[in-house]
Amino acid sequence: MIFATPGKDAEVWRRFAAELIRHNGHPKAIQHVAVDMSGAYIKGVAENLGNARVVYDKFYVIQNVVEACDQVRKLESRHDSAHQGLLERTRWLWRKNPGNWTEEEARKWVSMALERCVAVLAYEMRLVLQGICQWKGSEEARKLFGNGCA
Repeated sequence: MIFATPGKDAEVWRRFAAELIRHNGHPKAIQHVAVDMSGAYIKGVAENLGNARVVYDKFYVIQNVVEACDQVRKLESRHDSAHQGLLERTRWLWRKNPGNWTEEEARKWVSMALERCVAVLAYEMRLVLQGICQWKGSEEARKLFGNGCA
């Protein structure tokens, strides 16, 4: 560990840069910074670590995608009366991976997939992204991500 400080604002990165200099480092020598998707952190890195490329931690990427899937489920449940009953009481199903579903959840999934629920498509996109995030090689992951977005 190089540095730890309380705070979740852009100022944290100014303090980090100052501490790095104090230890004979240089802020412009930092090439990559893994952060959550906080706008304040992104701003702080840009202002204080001029050459650093922001890399989002995959945990936060997947967390945002899980939340987006939940939003799709909520919207579809509210605005698509044909799927409203089908999507009832499925909140926790969307937060799990298929290998962790109960038999009842798996049956519910099949019925939603057969009815072509939009939430099912969003969930399947999440699973593709999760798979891409598991790749160790960045070039292969970029290729897969590009294919998934095409």
